Amino acid sequence: MEALARELHEETGLDLLGARLVDARTYTARRFGVSWHLVGLFYVVALKPGSLMVTEVDGATHAAAWMPLSGLDDTTLSPAAIDGLGMINV
Repeated sequence: MEALARELHEETGLDLLGARLVDARTYTARRFGVSWHLVGLFYVVALKPGSLMVTEVDGATHAAAWMPLSGLDDTTLSPAAIDGLGMINV
């Protein structure tokens, strides 16, 4: 739970109140000549109120941006992101 709370804070600026594991799925990918096997853990979370922002400095999320759901489709999302959105009512 500590890793989930840390990642949520780094990538959203919000603090975790509670979480429930919904699903775990595996994915394979090939990028830049490297084959990857990934495990995605999907949680439903409760967050403390606050403003959305990326708080991680010099990390992998430095170019992250918030987008409206209407601007997302299968060409802009990873298979894990598509699965995650499918698990919630949007």
